[in-house]
Amino acid sequence: MGDKLVNASLQQATNSQGEEMYVNKYGELKAKSDFKTPEEIAELNSSFSKKTIKFSLDNLTDIRTSQPATVTAGLATDLGTGSNDGIDFANYENLNKSDLLFNQGSSAVTYGLKSANLISADEVSVTFGPEGAPVEVKVPSVDGVPPTAQDVAKALNLNASFASSYVAQAASKVTLQGVEFAGTPTTTDFSSFTMSVAGKTLNITDLSPSAANMTELAAELQRRLRSEDDGNTDLSVTLSGTNNLVIKDAQGRKLTGISLNKPAASTAVLPTATVETAGELKITAIDPNVSADAIKSAFALTQGSASSSGACNASGGWPQMLPRPRPDQARYRLSTPAS
Repeated sequence: MGDKLVNASLQQATNSQGEEMYVNKYGELKAKSDFKTPEEIAELNSSFSKKTIKFSLDNLTDIRTSQPATVTAGLATDLGTGSNDGIDFANYENLNKSDLLFNQGSSAVTYGLKSANLISADEVSVTFGPEGAPVEVKVPSVDGVPPTAQDVAKALNLNASFASSYVAQAASKVTLQGVEFAGTPTTTDFSSFTMSVAGKTLNITDLSPSAANMTELAAELQRRLRSEDDGNTDLSVTLSGTNNLVIKDAQGRKLTGISLNKPAASTAVLPTATVETAGELKITAIDPNVSADAIKSAFALTQGSASSSGACNASGGWPQMLPRPRPDQARYRLSTPAS
């Protein structure tokens, strides 16, 4: 530069034989000696050449010798097992996120959406968040078909603002009412059970609860149904009251063709009624410090002309607080304003 000699750092790359290297737009490399034909040489020398000089900058000052990676194994500690002997995952259930959070102490609110006699105008809107910056999730009708509770739960869980603080679930639920063991109960009072889950038939034979009572019958049905459902834990069977078996699918799959059977000689009482509960939308807080009342205050739901802000029965109806060991769960049914 001027009258001073400048040592170039950026130089044309060469191969191991010292030949100058060139690169095209596809990253293909060629040495100068690879251009042999007159056409190739002309292309290389042309100002419109598709080949350009490959430059090399060797300015590495902190040179280090590469060493292979190593891994040191050992016993896992501080896992909360008390004996530092690891965790046996066979003792854990693969629960869905909503039920897992609820079992761990998070609170939830269940909204009762209309599920019968719906029209295309019964679209759903869910608004939540602070008053100054509310977030609205709209779930429209599609081809004139209004959204189901499962559609609403899916739309909410896909919303980033919602998913950062809450989990939505729209489980399908069927209650078998009036089930009773015989006057002198035995574990063979009931013989088999059949149910279709989203069109897939699950058959259970040789029912054998560990004890002749409704709690153990529910446990036997749940264990066997989950086994038939490829080991999934979304199906659950619980006892409501003294003689009602509640079958729930956390995925919201359609439950049909339910039949509890008994041997011919059994005097047990089969279900007197099978009642489907549809339209339940459960919203669970991720933070266990958020109460059910706080969730209710943060959310407003509308379905057509019905709204969660309408008046509700304070005792024996909706809303009602369901007793839980730690979390609380409130239920609210959308109400239609008087005309």
